[in-house]
Amino acid sequence: MAKAKEPKKDPAAPNSRATVSGPARPSASDESLDDLVADGVDNAALDALRERLTSGEAVPRLVAVVLPPGVSRALASDGRVVEFLKDQYRHCKPLLVLGDARLLLEKTGIPEALPSGAADPGLVIGAENDVNAAIEDFVTALGKHRHFERETDPPRV
Repeated sequence: MAKAKEPKKDPAAPNSRATVSGPARPSASDESLDDLVADGVDNAALDALRERLTSGEAVPRLVAVVLPPGVSRALASDGRVVEFLKDQYRHCKPLLVLGDARLLLEKTGIPEALPSGAADPGLVIGAENDVNAAIEDFVTALGKHRHFERETDPPRV
């Protein structure tokens, strides 16, 4: 497995402490999880997710977005973050949204349901006080690399 790179501050955003961390050189055999983190993020939720995903059970290659509690206060005003989230939604990637990070869904206009009105199986929204249940649902969502049932033309977001 590739050695994890050190998180870097985005030099283009002097007032932002947003970082992205992940493997230095991902390959097809790596499992990777990129985090959008900032001051005020609940690290316990990320630690619980990492622990579950490295528990020894087979987990597919991870290509998804995790929004931990506390991230919305720090990143909702960053237009690059908003566009990144919209792009990941449009690319039908699994999304895990915990606690108050749900505010970022409102900011981006990402709907919580599919166009049919059914629940979006690739969008897992968890309460801050029940992270473990949300993590299990997220692991299930990761089993499907992309959730094409949310795809529309033109895009909803």
